[in-house]
Amino acid sequence: MAAKWTRIVWDSLLDGIFVCSVAVILVIIAAGDRFPPTALGAENSKSNLVPYFVTWHVSVRGYVEGLETGKGWSESGTTRDIWDMAGSAITRFHSNGSPADTRYLTVTMRRNTDFWNEYRSDGYSCSRHASDTIADTGSYSGSKTSVNGNEIPKLFTGGVMPLTGATKRGAKIYQPFGSLTNMNFISHSVYENCKPPVQPPSDMLMGSPLGQIIPESPDLFADRDDASSFSVDTRYTAIGGPVGKTEVHWTAHAYLMGKCAERDGPIEEDDPIITHEEVNLDSEQATVNATPPVGGEDQGVAKLTIRVTCERVPIQNAELRVKVEAVDKSGGHDHSDDDRPRGKIDGVKVPKDGLTLKAKTDADGKIKFKYAAPLTGNVDPAGYGTYNIGIAGIYKLTAKSIRFPETSSEPAAIESKVDALVDGSGSAAYDLIGQTAAHKLNSYFSPGTLDAFGQLAADFSQTEQDHEQQLQQCQKPPAPPPAPWFAPPVKVSLNDIALPSGGIFDLDSDWQPSHFTHNKGEGGDFNRFDWITGTGKDCDATCTCTASVNKRAWLLHTLLEAGESYGKWDCKDLGNPPGCSQGEPPTSAGYITAHPQYPHRLHLHVEDATP
Repeated sequence: MAAKWTRIVWDSLLDGIFVCSVAVILVIIAAGDRFPPTALGAENSKSNLVPYFVTWHVSVRGYVEGLETGKGWSESGTTRDIWDMAGSAITRFHSNGSPADTRYLTVTMRRNTDFWNEYRSDGYSCSRHASDTIADTGSYSGSKTSVNGNEIPKLFTGGVMPLTGATKRGAKIYQPFGSLTNMNFISHSVYENCKPPVQPPSDMLMGSPLGQIIPESPDLFADRDDASSFSVDTRYTAIGGPVGKTEVHWTAHAYLMGKCAERDGPIEEDDPIITHEEVNLDSEQATVNATPPVGGEDQGVAKLTIRVTCERVPIQNAELRVKVEAVDKSGGHDHSDDDRPRGKIDGVKVPKDGLTLKAKTDADGKIKFKYAAPLTGNVDPAGYGTYNIGIAGIYKLTAKSIRFPETSSEPAAIESKVDALVDGSGSAAYDLIGQTAAHKLNSYFSPGTLDAFGQLAADFSQTEQDHEQQLQQCQKPPAPPPAPWFAPPVKVSLNDIALPSGGIFDLDSDWQPSHFTHNKGEGGDFNRFDWITGTGKDCDATCTCTASVNKRAWLLHTLLEAGESYGKWDCKDLGNPPGCSQGEPPTSAGYITAHPQYPHRLHLHVEDATP
């Protein structure tokens, strides 16, 4: 039975190879009996090569039920085969129409097979689901003359039959036995509902066997007489093979290329045969760290590559200009400003109209450069975790050719951000305030700080409840119970943690850091209970009571003491009270009452606190 499954995989693979090969050979159809063009020299002269760019896509859907009988046994089976293949290449022909070579070949293929069978002699049954993928897709991409030791020109076999008659167009393929013999595939199988159970095999590496005769296709014709371009859109039913009946749909497009495609490359930028250029821009990463650690500045830098080609042939010594657009209101900054910083390229600040790169393209048509998000490199001066700070946001980079400025690449988007920040607005344990029109989302936390602030708020609430209960117990009857100190109870109130993507929190909307330690969501500001006024009678655990206690001071002391369990208060924000070196609250008698505006701020460092 295993041998039968193997045969099914091989036969289906060959069917796929056949269609792919036919699609590639279609470049010959376009020329038909219009080959050969005017010859300028010997057949093997590269100046006489006729280049076409061809793309193809084929989808196959097959289904069959069958019954096989043997000596003392019978087997029934059902097979369903579904796969898709796509590819593109530049293929060049000699002046007589014979294939010369193939360059910049790319192929992708995905195949899924479902197979069920049953041996009736012993009741054995099993379902198998297989998927085959090309093992080394990258090997078939780029400018190559061979893959795995096989010459790519050998992909093309068979020939073309010129057609005549008013109703015929182009040419018809005959003997389409071209096989992509150098491609390797990995077959992955999953077995289900097997009786008895089957141990799944390891993935298998398969290649295409040589010498297989592949069934001929139906007649395939170009859609126009003009040899400069053509396309094909064909549906047909193939009979035979492992699935018996297969529905095939495939398309192909090709066009005659210009002088650049005749060259092996690279082509010098000033070569007169270049009439246009293609510019492609790729980034190795889509995100960078808006707060990279000191010593790890590369975390805030993206590496990009520009490639300049003419009909896929690399252009050497091309000059490029890169423009950077900061996406409006990205990174949590809801204020618009055309002067928003755009970052640096290779250490040079990018102006509004872009920056011309110092380097020129190499022999492969490439330039590599580094992009740093704006303000990366400014060290946080607060001393609570030394890290760099940048402006979070999305920055779109576009590359343009200097020689052909109308040619530009598709934008490459780089996002500068702090990962894994979470919205803290869903908690009922504390109040969040401080939102402004410039920064509507101001309370994003690291997961650890969000948990710590939630627990601190719960501790504060519990202390307040215990205190209220103690006041009630110290009131001796028959006097009525005292009114609650705080009605309703006072919640912890937070004001500014971090923006959704982290980075600088510019209070003045000027792209400059002001909330210096609000970059990573690892700490944040608590409000100072400024709205609480008045005094009240307070009692300790022994019911020793004090006639007049400042309620705001009591709340501040409660918050400060609770916070010490979860982080360190910023001494500068506390006004540097006596003895404060690691965020200790003031203990001097009368300090708070002697400083009516104490504290200036209340910032608790959690994960960014230093020892």
